[in-house]
Amino acid sequence: MQYRVYIKPFDDTGAYLSEFIEVTKDVVSINDITQKIDSSEFDVGIIRNSGVSIVLRNELGLYSDVTSLTSIFKFKRKNSIVKVTWSLQDTPNYCGFITCGDAVLGDEITLFEGVLNEISSSVDISKQQVTFQILGYESLLDETETPFADISNGDNISDVILTLLAQPPFNTLVTVHAMNIGVGFDTTVDVKDSLETNTVGENLKNLLLASNAVLYITDGVVYVTTRDETPDLKFSFYGQAAILGIENIINIPKYRDGLNRTFNYWVWPDTDIISKDTSSIEIYGTLKKEFGIDIITNNTKRADILEANRIEFALPKPELELETPLLYETWALNILDKVQVDYPTVFTPADNNPLPRYGAVTYGTSRYPFGQFTLTIDSSRRFKILSKKLNKRKNTILFTLREV
Repeated sequence: MQYRVYIKPFDDTGAYLSEFIEVTKDVVSINDITQKIDSSEFDVGIIRNSGVSIVLRNELGLYSDVTSLTSIFKFKRKNSIVKVTWSLQDTPNYCGFITCGDAVLGDEITLFEGVLNEISSSVDISKQQVTFQILGYESLLDETETPFADISNGDNISDVILTLLAQPPFNTLVTVHAMNIGVGFDTTVDVKDSLETNTVGENLKNLLLASNAVLYITDGVVYVTTRDETPDLKFSFYGQAAILGIENIINIPKYRDGLNRTFNYWVWPDTDIISKDTSSIEIYGTLKKEFGIDIITNNTKRADILEANRIEFALPKPELELETPLLYETWALNILDKVQVDYPTVFTPADNNPLPRYGAVTYGTSRYPFGQFTLTIDSSRRFKILSKKLNKRKNTILFTLREV
């Protein structure tokens, strides 16, 4: 398997170069590549920047700041575009120079593309190495001013989100289109004033939660969608002893019952407006979440926003982490894709001998196997993807899944 890294810096006028520069030969290490939506353990509605950390050899000063004459960065390092790709074969296959049956066919695909975050860059003088933190394009939104004059009272939240996203530098690097902007609960802005002093990123965090929506970027396109999973099944994961397919689950390192992200008592601050799920409270106790946004002053709208979020999070929905091999088809899975998990009970022999079979065992001598009943997932259950993390060292992907 082959990983490659490319950088597209600015020229001395401040414009991006037309082509990427491959820097793979200088790569010392590439950390985990992550993409996620609010998949922190105990919260919802927070935009999580995707990212990767890369260490490069810098003996020649190629990756130093612009004060170095040998640096590839001529204008600034910050926000230079960095791309990480992967292919199954180590070197390109050329007709007449490959062996049938030994060569692996596969395209070079982009695993990650984002911008260099200069703030967290560091240099190890003794090792002559530089460490770059590369963040997803969504990180640019935290540095972008809100176009306050382009927003009006009475605009739908979905229109405000589109206005926030459709401005440079974000929309010059990522495709922004109204057809890809859809929210779960769309209402109108009452008073826009509080939007003026916040960055685009700060405003989006509140607007997305208010509209019960999420934001993510896939293949250079930004999507704002409901939290719903895709209507069709995208992939099936099979555990040890599954009879419906070939095993492709390496490990399930974490399984939660969903209480970590259960909120059954929603409150609008400084008001008596609440939305609660009585049956959930009776079973799990009061799990409170406060949310309010200054642009909404109408109490009916406030109640509707709380209600939409209560419906989504009032009852626990099991979540799990699932590790699987890095393959073209597994990396192609996207956020909110619906997947199946078939993880039957695993049986192990009681005496370290082969599992006993009826008709081929001795009564009174052979012993029934032990079942590992800690986790069993029936194939009829469906999950949606909340995050994916690539481990380059192990060539695996760790998915976070939530039951639907």
